[in-house]
Amino acid sequence: MGAQWIHGPSKQNAVFQLASQHHLLDEAAMSEENQAVELNAQILAMSVCYTSSGKRIDPEVSASVEELFSSLMFKSKEYYQATTEPVRSLGEFLKNEIAQCAEEWKNDAEMCNLKLALLNVEFKIECCICGTHSLDLVALRPFREYTSLPGIDCTFPSGFKSLIDEVTKSLPKDIVSFNMPVKCIHWNGSLKTPEALERAHSVLVECENGEIIPADHVIVTVPLAQKLTISEGFNGAATLETMVSLRSIIKLSSTHNFPSAKSNLLRKLALEQVTKSSLNLRSRFGNHNMI
Repeated sequence: MGAQWIHGPSKQNAVFQLASQHHLLDEAAMSEENQAVELNAQILAMSVCYTSSGKRIDPEVSASVEELFSSLMFKSKEYYQATTEPVRSLGEFLKNEIAQCAEEWKNDAEMCNLKLALLNVEFKIECCICGTHSLDLVALRPFREYTSLPGIDCTFPSGFKSLIDEVTKSLPKDIVSFNMPVKCIHWNGSLKTPEALERAHSVLVECENGEIIPADHVIVTVPLAQKLTISEGFNGAATLETMVSLRSIIKLSSTHNFPSAKSNLLRKLALEQVTKSSLNLRSRFGNHNMI
């Protein structure tokens, strides 16, 4: 499930399965035809493109560029789990391939520039899909690790919360605690108090109200881009007071009890920010076939 859609709404998608069981989707999303469509993370639409001067681009030209870009994206996935790779990043790979194609277009400079401009748009769309401001930051070899499920993306008519409401109904009463902000997460016996020493648990969750919850494991669902803080007396804990990067957690891990495996993982994680803006226009521009 993404920020706006259920991606790949089909039988392989656990979110779609739950939504189907609770009858939260419309008939179109539930149809067998919708679930069978293979998009491979591509947008299902017939693009109508215009230049910056307002001139409509020949649909055959834009379609051929879209087809070229799709074929290069498919080709890039050949290097998944390969022992060697021509370049390190997806961006480098695509630019090298496009440079070879451009050699065949150089006799028509205007058409060459037009196709390169359209490919630039394709790059930006793929950046949004990958959540990065440059495809040069996307590793080529593991790119195929992301598997696109079949099905045309759909939304919850009543919003995502409708699914959460249905799922929580099945939970035992009082098993979920709300309005209990976490002050610290103490790892591997780092909390040295008499009460803590009596508890034989690897993790202690300290709440702002003073309650301490013992646990064998803790799942922290703070997004990577979320801002956290680290107090001077860290004790392997993340707090929510001063705005600092999540990566600050690892700075004190060498002298405190924050699990080393988690520290190594955080060092390797990265996530760019993508802003999606929806515009409502007072009147339609272009023709009525535009999406």
